[in-house]
Amino acid sequence: MSAPKFESNLSPKKSEVIEMSGARFLAKVSGNPKPKIQWFKNDEPLVIVDARHSKLHIIEESDGTVGLNFVESAADDDATYKCVATNEHGKAESQCDLMVEAMPEAMKAQFK
Repeated sequence: MSAPKFESNLSPKKSEVIEMSGARFLAKVSGNPKPKIQWFKNDEPLVIVDARHSKLHIIEESDGTVGLNFVESAADDDATYKCVATNEHGKAESQCDLMVEAMPEAMKAQFK
């Protein structure tokens, strides 16, 4: 039995992208029993309303790999994201920053 521990913290620690491009953050967590994973965006619980049509996917693998995959970032994705792993023996946290820059007007025309 052991408290949750991040074997590797969310990486990259900070990612700067242009809106409509992708970003991915990954970490590895361990603990016994297996920790419950919760995600926060700017310290508010991260809520994905429709996972099938979301441009943000939460990754949680059986080997302890956890992460966020932004398929297509938007200006409102610009935030600090925190992963909290909890079990009966304690909790551990890791966080990362996503900075989303506005797409130049010349590029936006290509997506219309």
